[in-house]
Amino acid sequence: MTSATATPLISVISITLNDRDGLQRTVQSLQSQTDAPSYEHIIVDGVSDYDVAGLLEALGSNARLHQGRDKGLYDAMNTGTGLTRGVYVIYLNSGDTLAGPEVLSELGAVLTSEQPDFLYGDSLERQLDGEEVFKIAHSHKSAPARMFTHHQSMIFRRAIVSDTGLRYDLAYPIAADYDFTLRFLEQANRIVRLPGVIANFSAGGVSQVKHHVGRREQFVVRRRHFGNTGFAVRVYLMQVFGQYMRAFSPKLYWRLRAVAGKMF
Repeated sequence: MTSATATPLISVISITLNDRDGLQRTVQSLQSQTDAPSYEHIIVDGVSDYDVAGLLEALGSNARLHQGRDKGLYDAMNTGTGLTRGVYVIYLNSGDTLAGPEVLSELGAVLTSEQPDFLYGDSLERQLDGEEVFKIAHSHKSAPARMFTHHQSMIFRRAIVSDTGLRYDLAYPIAADYDFTLRFLEQANRIVRLPGVIANFSAGGVSQVKHHVGRREQFVVRRRHFGNTGFAVRVYLMQVFGQYMRAFSPKLYWRLRAVAGKMF
């Protein structure tokens, strides 16, 4: 962690609501980091039904806690972003963890040496049975067609967010992260791909549970950004096909995803 007055290299934002165990995993993941660069941890709690401040005190966490009602996940993420002081921002919500104790050190080295506007890498997805599935990051150049990696494995230069007034659009309850990423990339000049896993997240998030709604929102986002309805329709149909393949033939689905990852 960094002092209250110094500018940290990284701001970690965590959104939580009634998820004591998940928040504990996230906090302990940060506490386990070795040789970490200067960073701050900001926790935005939507007024949980347990003593969040007491949990943080018991864990010995120096995180800054903001508590208040919000309009949902992305509204809370906007709040958290507004509280940051770091040069870079990463979003690790309740239950998300860094992939290992060396991740912040590796991020710090690359951010310092490369000075990117945007840094991204691979992810691990924890399945309900405890198995971890490797989720390779595709090229950021494929962003028009897909969310090329998971939001937890993206690091944004904060100055671009603040200088452009970039916020998560609450009109997209599920796809606001995709819309945010597209708009950020329009402003980013230097983009770096980290060759490794950054974050570990749990399966079963709202974008997976409500994937039908998410696809429709992404369709609207693509049409808005690129003005090409035909392209948006083609991507939508491919997503529908992929979702059904994942449901009925998961082994084939993951094999094809792995092949695609090597191609892009």
